[in-house]
Amino acid sequence: MGLIKPGLGRTRPESGEPTPEANESSACVRPVTAPGKHQRSPLAARTAAIIQRLRATSASAQQLPPLDAHSGPPPESDAWPSDLNRVQLTGRLACEPLLHDVGDHHVAELQLVSERRWRTRPGSVVRAHSWHRLTAWEDLADHCGRLLHAGDRVYVEGQLRPICGQVAGAPTTTYELVLERVILLSRATPHGQESAPPANPALTWPEQPW
Repeated sequence: MGLIKPGLGRTRPESGEPTPEANESSACVRPVTAPGKHQRSPLAARTAAIIQRLRATSASAQQLPPLDAHSGPPPESDAWPSDLNRVQLTGRLACEPLLHDVGDHHVAELQLVSERRWRTRPGSVVRAHSWHRLTAWEDLADHCGRLLHAGDRVYVEGQLRPICGQVAGAPTTTYELVLERVILLSRATPHGQESAPPANPALTWPEQPW
């Protein structure tokens, strides 16, 4: 009696019907990586893509022309977009307003001190002070010189303007705030307490000589 080979006597399934052997083999298939190679995780792939993007951005930035190539005023055209130069500060006046004239224009110079506070982890309070140079023109200068005094707490709003000069032969640049609006928040009293602001504290002058 001869040997019977496996599979003899079985009918071949029609096309489209998977055999049990095929189902078992497909269920046990697992991707096998080559020795010495590891599959990269999605996080590593995302990190590599971000690094490539940053390298491409830095390379494109190095190809930009220097700022000196674009020096000069912008073209006088309505298509040129306008930029915003606006600074808002609160603080106390460090001294009395100084009034003087520049040609036919009235000017008031003020010093504003802004205080910043924060609490450290042990619980102590740290304070830092910033000094700002303020300039008011025309009617606003007259109002500041007549109504504001040292120690008053004010809100100021205006444009930042650079002032170029020289110190010991070296060029320097400082900045001043050209005021467009001043609001008196409270007045200083001799005992260090704050009094209520006036009924109409807003001092505004919309136009500047330049």
